[in-house]
Order: sequence, then C-alpha cells, then structure tokens
Amino acid sequence: MNEVNEVQENGDHVPEGLDFLRLVPEQEDHCEERTRKLLPELGQKPPRCLEEFGTVLSLLDSAASCFWGCRGGDHVLEYLARRVASSARASAPDR
Repeated sequence: MNEVNEVQENGDHVPEGLDFLRLVPEQEDHCEERTRKLLPELGQKPPRCLEEFGTVLSLLDSAASCFWGCRGGDHVLEYLARRVASSARASAPDR
C-alpha cells in the first residue's frame, strides 16, 4: 500500500493497489446477484427496460463498427459511439 492511505468517515481504509482491483469485481458481482434476484419481483418495466437497453447497446456497437457501411472520414462519431457503448456495457449485467 501507499504511504498515503486514506480513511473513510467510518474509519475504514480506502483500498488501494491489488486490494482495490480485487474488491471492485467482488462488489460488482454482489450487486449483479442482488439485481438478478430482485428483477422478477419488480414488475414488468425493469425487465423490459433491460431488454431495450440491450438493443440500444447492440445498435451503438453496430454504428461504432460501421456495420451498415463506412461513411469514411475521421471516424470521430464511430469512436464516440464505441466509447458510449463500452461505458454503458460496463453497467449492464453479464448474463
């Protein structure tokens, strides 16, 4: 750990280095597991929203990869679409 090890208000140390890299996936897995368990109990809108979210990610991915044809040029819009799709996909459940 670094010499500078910040402490949260509750007295816990902020994880750093490998501790942080191990903690984040554990927290993500826990959150995803809870979401998957609760999803069936949340009514019709949340599952439908997740379905549409997947469709939007697919369309962004297609736009980013010139799936419908390449417009040429600097591909700034495609790079932007790729970054948006990548960031959004990081928030989506894995399965």
